[in-house]
Amino acid sequence: MLYLERILFVAYGARAAHGLDEAMNKTLNRVNIMIPKGKLMIGIRQDIHAKINQILSLNHPSAHETLLNLKRFVLNENSKSFELGIAARRLTELMIDNLLQELEFDLLRVSLYRKIGYLKDIGIAEWITSYMHVLRVFGNESAHHQDQACRRPAVISQSDLGLCLFCIERLLDFWLEYLQGHYP
Repeated sequence: MLYLERILFVAYGARAAHGLDEAMNKTLNRVNIMIPKGKLMIGIRQDIHAKINQILSLNHPSAHETLLNLKRFVLNENSKSFELGIAARRLTELMIDNLLQELEFDLLRVSLYRKIGYLKDIGIAEWITSYMHVLRVFGNESAHHQDQACRRPAVISQSDLGLCLFCIERLLDFWLEYLQGHYP
């Protein structure tokens, strides 16, 4: 069975690209929240950058595109919440597929929620999987239309993006240790 992997929208010129970006954000009810600033957030973003570089140095080819995109959004002070959310979810998907590769069944048709649940079968701690769920939810929030009128709060905040960065940092730390063989 064939699966759609990517849709590319092409706009000729900055004005057309900006108009396309605005139309998509309006249609998907995306909010324009920027990554939080301050010494703590700068330190976390630098730590994420260093961990991504360490994982890339392990020559994990399937991770390159996902990690480079995540690094780009984490390092850019002007990244928007939906960009970070989608990149964080892709990181989560990549990590989980790597962690579950030893299982002997087809994971292509399994939801990310269920895949996270399978991690307990291979001994991954519940607090680690809870960070994955946080990033899954942020990714869903970023990628899908949300009815903001029915929720409290209606949209995510800069504080939520700070939590997203903390989760990314911790999961990268865990995955790096896993890839280096620190866990049996």
